[in-house]
Amino acid sequence: MLLLRTMNPELIAVDEITREDDVEAIGQLAGCGVGILASAHAQTPQQMLSRPLYRSLLEGAFFTDAICITGAGANRQYRWERIES
Repeated sequence: MLLLRTMNPELIAVDEITREDDVEAIGQLAGCGVGILASAHAQTPQQMLSRPLYRSLLEGAFFTDAICITGAGANRQYRWERIES
Protein backbone atom coordinates (compact mmCIF):
# COMPACT_ATOMS: atom_id res chain seq x y z
CA MET A 1 0.00 0.00 0.00
CA LEU A 2 2.90 2.35 0.69
CA LEU A 3 4.20 1.86 -2.84
CA LEU A 4 0.70 2.41 -4.24
CA ARG A 5 0.34 5.72 -2.41
CA THR A 6 3.88 6.85 -3.23
CA MET A 7 3.81 6.03 -6.95
CA ASN A 8 0.14 7.04 -7.47
CA PRO A 9 -0.39 4.93 -10.64
CA GLU A 10 -3.37 5.51 -12.93
CA LEU A 11 -3.41 1.90 -14.17
CA ILE A 12 -2.02 -1.42 -12.95
CA ALA A 13 -1.92 -4.55 -15.12
CA VAL A 14 -2.14 -7.98 -13.51
CA ASP A 15 -1.86 -11.39 -15.11
CA GLU A 16 -4.16 -14.27 -14.21
CA ILE A 17 -6.50 -13.69 -11.31
CA THR A 18 -6.41 -17.10 -9.59
CA ARG A 19 -6.73 -16.61 -5.83
CA GLU A 20 -8.89 -14.81 -3.30
CA ASP A 21 -5.80 -12.73 -2.39
CA ASP A 22 -5.79 -11.39 -5.95
CA VAL A 23 -9.44 -10.37 -5.64
CA GLU A 24 -8.75 -8.59 -2.35
CA ALA A 25 -5.79 -6.71 -3.84
CA ILE A 26 -7.88 -5.62 -6.84
CA GLY A 27 -10.56 -4.34 -4.47
CA GLN A 28 -7.97 -2.28 -2.63
CA LEU A 29 -6.57 -0.89 -5.87
CA ALA A 30 -10.00 0.07 -7.13
CA GLY A 31 -10.76 1.71 -3.79
CA CYS A 32 -7.72 3.93 -4.36
CA GLY A 33 -8.97 5.00 -7.79
CA VAL A 34 -6.50 2.90 -9.80
CA GLY A 35 -7.66 1.46 -13.12
CA ILE A 36 -7.08 -2.26 -13.53
CA LEU A 37 -6.22 -4.31 -16.60
CA ALA A 38 -6.35 -8.04 -15.85
CA SER A 39 -6.30 -11.37 -17.63
CA ALA A 40 -8.40 -14.41 -16.85
CA HIS A 41 -9.15 -17.59 -18.75
CA ALA A 42 -12.80 -18.21 -19.68
CA GLN A 43 -14.72 -18.84 -22.89
CA THR A 44 -17.11 -15.90 -22.35
CA PRO A 45 -17.84 -13.19 -19.77
CA GLN A 46 -20.92 -15.24 -18.84
CA GLN A 47 -18.68 -18.20 -18.00
CA MET A 48 -16.65 -15.91 -15.75
CA LEU A 49 -19.84 -15.02 -13.87
CA SER A 50 -20.36 -18.71 -13.11
CA ARG A 51 -17.06 -18.82 -11.20
CA PRO A 52 -17.28 -17.48 -7.62
CA LEU A 53 -13.79 -15.94 -7.74
CA TYR A 54 -14.57 -13.85 -10.80
CA ARG A 55 -18.22 -13.21 -9.96
CA SER A 56 -17.31 -11.05 -6.96
CA LEU A 57 -15.14 -8.85 -9.20
CA LEU A 58 -17.72 -8.57 -11.95
CA GLU A 59 -20.64 -7.92 -9.62
CA GLY A 60 -18.54 -5.34 -7.80
CA ALA A 61 -18.23 -3.49 -11.13
CA PHE A 62 -14.43 -3.55 -10.96
CA PHE A 63 -14.50 -4.64 -14.60
CA THR A 64 -17.00 -3.40 -17.17
CA ASP A 65 -15.50 -4.64 -20.43
CA ALA A 66 -13.79 -7.76 -21.75
CA ILE A 67 -11.63 -8.48 -24.76
CA CYS A 68 -12.32 -12.06 -25.82
CA ILE A 69 -9.50 -13.72 -27.75
CA THR A 70 -10.21 -16.80 -29.85
CA GLY A 71 -8.07 -18.81 -32.23
CA ALA A 72 -4.29 -18.93 -32.43
CA GLY A 73 -1.50 -17.57 -34.59
CA ALA A 74 -2.71 -15.98 -37.83
CA ASN A 75 -6.28 -17.09 -37.00
CA ARG A 76 -6.45 -15.14 -33.73
CA GLN A 77 -9.51 -12.90 -33.43
CA TYR A 78 -10.37 -10.25 -30.86
CA ARG A 79 -13.87 -9.28 -29.77
CA TRP A 80 -14.86 -6.57 -27.31
CA GLU A 81 -17.83 -7.28 -25.01
CA ARG A 82 -19.58 -5.24 -22.36
CA ILE A 83 -19.82 -7.31 -19.17
CA GLU A 84 -23.39 -7.62 -17.92
CA SER A 85 -23.45 -8.75 -14.29
